[in-house]
Amino acid sequence: MLLFDNNISPEAPVQLVELFEGCKHVLEVNLGSADDVEVWNYAKENNLAIISKDKDFYI
Repeated sequence: MLLFDNNISPEAPVQLVELFEGCKHVLEVNLGSADDVEVWNYAKENNLAIISKDKDFYI
């Protein structure tokens, strides 16, 4: 499953749900204003891979 970061359109998971069931956007899980560590921890706890265009995504 995939977790899309803020710098990717919230439409991405909607468009890819058939290929990647259960993918989510950070806005869907109340992480829209979360820092990278919070996003990382959520992804780790929920077995999600993070998709981001953020070159400085840091944990």
